[in-house]
Amino acid sequence: MGFLAALTWWLWRRKKRPQKPTKKPDTAAPTKLDTVSVATVLPVQRIRFHANSSRLSVPAAKELDRLAQWLKANRVVIELTGSADASGNPASNRQVAKRRTAVALRALLAHGIDPSRIVSRTLEPQYGRTDAHQQELRCVMFRETGSLDP
Repeated sequence: MGFLAALTWWLWRRKKRPQKPTKKPDTAAPTKLDTVSVATVLPVQRIRFHANSSRLSVPAAKELDRLAQWLKANRVVIELTGSADASGNPASNRQVAKRRTAVALRALLAHGIDPSRIVSRTLEPQYGRTDAHQQELRCVMFRETGSLDP
């Protein structure tokens, strides 16, 4: 039997092989989504900035206003995480990420949010794979870290 015939036979055999049945998920088991309360989902996950800038745009300021109103109504602790893309000078990108975090923090504090309810940190600048990914990295992200209710 020649190589081409053996290859054809092998490919034909592979197509004829019965597929393993897929296991259906157990519908009785609770999913992770069942344990998440809808009230604890933050209305704003991130605000974006222009390249090499820590200045709030009008849409970002509106998002922060919305987040502040939500924080006044819900007793939670949140974490602000500043980020920057790594294009350009690494030291200046670190400073931009820190300034972005500080700007978002000051905006929330100006709305009367208690500083003990906000934890802030800054990530090291990261390289984006595409231009769109680099734009996604120029942001401050928000996430809930805990509740003040007993």
